[in-house]
Amino acid sequence: MRMLLIAFTFAVVGLTSAVVFAADAKNIDITDEAAIADAAAVSTILTTMTKEVTACAQVNEPPAECQCKFKEELGQLKTAFDDAVKKHPDWKGAVVNYRAAGETEGASVSFAGVEEQLKVCK
Repeated sequence: MRMLLIAFTFAVVGLTSAVVFAADAKNIDITDEAAIADAAAVSTILTTMTKEVTACAQVNEPPAECQCKFKEELGQLKTAFDDAVKKHPDWKGAVVNYRAAGETEGASVSFAGVEEQLKVCK
């Protein structure tokens, strides 16, 4: 699943890994299109950040700096996370699983991992 790739990339470059939190988090499967859009908004920003953090680490910048370097994207992630948790309070601390319309593969977002990462990068 996509979440594992994203979480693995975060772990490789020294970020707080969503995988660590996913094991202890409850899983929530969603099918409602509006809820899927909320989860996908967080996932899209995570994908962008993963690419940027990976590129940063590949040019030998310290991983601790790479994880919090992209302030605009961190702001977007915080907004998307806050909006999603406001609409879906049970997502806080959970892993949200979904399959967007027209997609053949499902995706997962560790809201527990995102929350922890946002704390690290205040």
